Amino acid sequence: MEEMRREDYLRSIRFIENSNTFISEGSGQLIAKSVISHVSEIQDLTLDLLAEDTYLSDASISRFFKKAGFGSFHQFKYEFSDFMMNQKITMIKDGFTDTNPNETMYLDSFRSHYGNVLEQVSAAAAMMADASHVLMTGEMFDLIPFFDLQVSLISNAIGTYFCRLSELPVFPERILKGKTLIFAILENSSQESLLQEMKEKTDASLICAGREENRNDLCDLYISLPLRTKAFHDSTGYSLLSAYLLHEFLKLKGMRTAKQ
Repeated sequence: MEEMRREDYLRSIRFIENSNTFISEGSGQLIAKSVISHVSEIQDLTLDLLAEDTYLSDASISRFFKKAGFGSFHQFKYEFSDFMMNQKITMIKDGFTDTNPNETMYLDSFRSHYGNVLEQVSAAAAMMADASHVLMTGEMFDLIPFFDLQVSLISNAIGTYFCRLSELPVFPERILKGKTLIFAILENSSQESLLQEMKEKTDASLICAGREENRNDLCDLYISLPLRTKAFHDSTGYSLLSAYLLHEFLKLKGMRTAKQ
């Protein structure tokens, strides 16, 4: 029984992972992103609603869920809801037990290397907690460290997506119904116009993280990570940033204590 449940959870994780791959209209990734946009109402989600979002037929959407390893759309909803609930229970339990030593090392390392931006990171976490949707964008190798954060936000009913900066023009912004936050890893200024366009189209707030000292001309909030540390094989600081963002988010949700 436990092994079967583990397989169900892995299937849900793979579903989220697959939603982060290249976007194209009519693709499975579009269906997955549409599902994630409705995580706050997953139990009431219907094929008709997904068809409205994706411009695909009910039959095409049903085939997608079977191909993804779920017996049916209804089985998917049951498994994904159970996965979200299990994730939340685990987060709550972790908040009442001794902090994971690895998590403590990540948090301490972030405080040590980037202590000057703790207030900005706490503000960013508060903006995420207040959003209906969080669109994370940058180069995919920079976004990968934020996968745990993505899963945690989704499990707390916040639709969260990965999208390469170059793919922003084809991201289906029609699924972003509600308060939207864009979180961008900005390593250079060459694609700022794409960010600005998406911000205007979605009426979103924009948080940026990058190497420069200040980018408030473009971003509503900027997190400067000018240092490079080899701690925990993290050459960019983004794994540490993700861990600290998640910690601050869970504190806001009452799943971590102030002391942790």
